[in-house]
Amino acid sequence: MRLFVASRGSAFAAANVVQLGAAMDAPFDKCASILDLARGHVDMIEAARAAGCHANSTGSGGSVIALAQSASAEAAARQSLNKLGCMFVPIETAPPDAEPGAG
Repeated sequence: MRLFVASRGSAFAAANVVQLGAAMDAPFDKCASILDLARGHVDMIEAARAAGCHANSTGSGGSVIALAQSASAEAAARQSLNKLGCMFVPIETAPPDAEPGAG
């Protein structure tokens, strides 16, 4: 199985982690401010963010996607999410101008 990221956003294309991270965090934060979210989903977001990652829920399926700015943040998120019983699946990305299949 291969996972991939598709985006039209300029922050992704420019590899702007600050802008992309803010864009990832905002929808979850908005939902959390108006809805009563499942505690397990909130726990996963909080664990990833406490480790230094940006994170968003993928929907009601019990998964989150996290953006790590460093290897140490990724390792900390992996450890925290593993403690919650989560499986960790890394997604590799390639620059927008890379050959198909790269990344």
